[in-house]
Amino acid sequence: MSIPTVSACINKIGETISRLPVKLYRKNEEQVEEIFDDPRLKLLNGDTGDTLSTVDMWKAAIEDYYLGSGAWIYVNSNGLDVQSLHYVDSRNISLLYNSDPIFKAYRVQINAQNYYDFQFLKLLRKTRDGYTNITLQEEASAILSAAWNALKLENMMNSNGGCKPGFLKAKNRLSDAAIASIKAGYREVYDNERSRDKLCVLNDGVDFEAISSTAAELQMNENKKTNSIEICKLFGFPHTVIDGGATPDDNKKFIAAVISVLNQIETELDNVLLLEYEKEQGYYWAFDTKELTRGDMKERYDAYEVAVRNNILQVDEIRREEDYEPLGFNFIKLGLQDVLLNPETMEVYTPNTGQSKNLLTGEERAELRGKRQYIQGPDGKMKGSKSVSGGGSAKGVDKSEKSDIIKPEDVSATGENELKVKGFPSKQKLNNHWQNGRTHADEYKNDGITTKEHYEKRGVELAESAADGKKILGYKTKEGFICRYDVKKNDYVKADVNKGLRTLFKPTEGIDYFNYWKGKEGVK
Repeated sequence: MSIPTVSACINKIGETISRLPVKLYRKNEEQVEEIFDDPRLKLLNGDTGDTLSTVDMWKAAIEDYYLGSGAWIYVNSNGLDVQSLHYVDSRNISLLYNSDPIFKAYRVQINAQNYYDFQFLKLLRKTRDGYTNITLQEEASAILSAAWNALKLENMMNSNGGCKPGFLKAKNRLSDAAIASIKAGYREVYDNERSRDKLCVLNDGVDFEAISSTAAELQMNENKKTNSIEICKLFGFPHTVIDGGATPDDNKKFIAAVISVLNQIETELDNVLLLEYEKEQGYYWAFDTKELTRGDMKERYDAYEVAVRNNILQVDEIRREEDYEPLGFNFIKLGLQDVLLNPETMEVYTPNTGQSKNLLTGEERAELRGKRQYIQGPDGKMKGSKSVSGGGSAKGVDKSEKSDIIKPEDVSATGENELKVKGFPSKQKLNNHWQNGRTHADEYKNDGITTKEHYEKRGVELAESAADGKKILGYKTKEGFICRYDVKKNDYVKADVNKGLRTLFKPTEGIDYFNYWKGKEGVK
């Protein structure tokens, strides 16, 4: 951090990240919902419960990420609820790890006390094992040493007033008194704190010969600029972002460098600060990068013009983005010059004339007769279906009452329920739970479950079983999801009667996990 360019780059990134708010979202099949009332939002956006605020915490994290042993934030929780976040200086971190290159495992030791890895939010640079950090000093020692040595050389030249070091040549042997006198004179010459009237008198026959070059001769200023450019490359953006004169492309490279760090933080937040149930429900953390990417006023307003013209955004949505009060204008502009085409029925509608025409021939329309075509209700949602008849006319037929979809009120909270889909909705979802990313394969080895098919079968059996209140506990959610917990095996399953399994895993908190979510989302 004594190298100015290194300090400036780290401070620039740290200050940028510390200004961005962290938000919690929930994504389902239809939309993305922002969560506003979660208590963890306060811990990530101001009061961490520690002596450091979130601004100080993220700045320290970025410095340790680049120069230390990584960033380590202790998550103080009672099992289900996070109470506070405590930043730990990387110099206080010790790691205890095994030697297996495949099944890696480690513990964190602080003040001779051991902690589990999932108790920490970690930010590690270019890690190969999940617990060690590759610092800039290790990766680019040559350029950092060159910059540091240039600073030391410049400091040494300044300290002796710019006088060159060198040696004396004498024709004859000097006496001890003459040597002592010359040394005393040179001490005064090279002492930068003394008077400017510095003088060293050399006896006849004694010459001085310099053994170094001046700063100009060494091209120190040019070298410092070159070093600064190379060091900025290590951080992933041009030096103009720090020195001034950055172009829009330069700023985009800086934003890309910051976002790459944000992605790491968001991934760690999802892994540590979300319960397994929340992950299955589509919860995720994300930084609000609007301030980072919004550009100048002209760029934003040009983009808004395109968004309004193409019905991507409405006027009030734009006013909210710009922190203006909404006007209550909720209409979409529809140009009368446009011609609208329904690609399923090939029906063409012209708003200007109010006329409709079908582009299909009689035979082509006959092929569509009896086929189900979804129609859009006045609330914008797809409701029911319609069958297309010949002659270009179509009559809507509401078949929603004849659907075989099981309604939430028909699902038993504790009794037996038969799943219409015997397993996960797709092979991809099964793989995601069994072997991709953060999975549950290792949890079931001790139960003798070694294949994803066996894992899926176990989930179906538990989901369809009745809850006796002793060995098997259960409840259902307001959406009609089945939730069962096997007390002895510590298995928690959640399933949709119509679409199949949503998750099956062994909660770390055991029965406390089940009771917590039963109290939070369970219905009678």
